[in-house]
Parts: sequence; C-alpha cells; structure tokens
Amino acid sequence: MNFIKTVTDYSDTLNLLLKDQHMEGSAAEIEFEDQKCISPSTLSPTSLHVLSIVGILKSNLESRSKLYHNAALQHVFMMNNFHCMVQKIKNTRLEILFGDEWIRTQKSKVQQHVKDYVRAT
Repeated sequence: MNFIKTVTDYSDTLNLLLKDQHMEGSAAEIEFEDQKCISPSTLSPTSLHVLSIVGILKSNLESRSKLYHNAALQHVFMMNNFHCMVQKIKNTRLEILFGDEWIRTQKSKVQQHVKDYVRAT
C-alpha cells in the first residue's frame, strides 16, 4: 500500500503514459460494481489501475487467508489486513479516489471478521 500511495504523486505523468490503454474486464470494473457512485469512464487511467491493483490485492488476501486451517486465524488475518488497508488509504489522496463509501464498506468487512472470529473461538 505504501507504493500505491506513492503512485498518486506521479499521477499526471502516469496518466499520459496510460491514456491509450483500456482495462476491459479488469478487477477495477468489478470494484466499481460495489461502488455505484463512481463510474469507470469518469476516472483517470491511473485511478483505474490503482483500483485494479487494490482489487487484486484484496482477492490475493482472501485466497491467502484460506492457507490457515483454523477459521479463527483466517478471520484475524483478514481483519488485520483490511484494517491496515483502510488505515493506509485514509487521510491520503487515495481517500478521494476510493471515497467514503468504499472505506465504510471495508470497515464493515473488518467488523464482520471480528464477529466471525468471536464465533469461531
């Protein structure tokens, strides 16, 4: 996430480099289905790529959590990583990109993993 925060510093240059690339069928478009307030066509190419990267990161975290055979540990892993992700995005330029709704959704996922952890223990 630290590298993704750094990308926003160079977004003007990256927009010039990425303006001709299209991201059809990517993870960024899947991410937009959760956020009805943002349209992929209105975002810059860099924003689309950042959203795609974070979507892939979330998917990798979910698959890595399955490596723990104990359900409680799976929930601790997801709770910790989603919380860290939200904390890295808050109070940065990424917060504007992701929006308050995305942050609330991720916080609710953290809370759901807390509840699931309590049930599993």
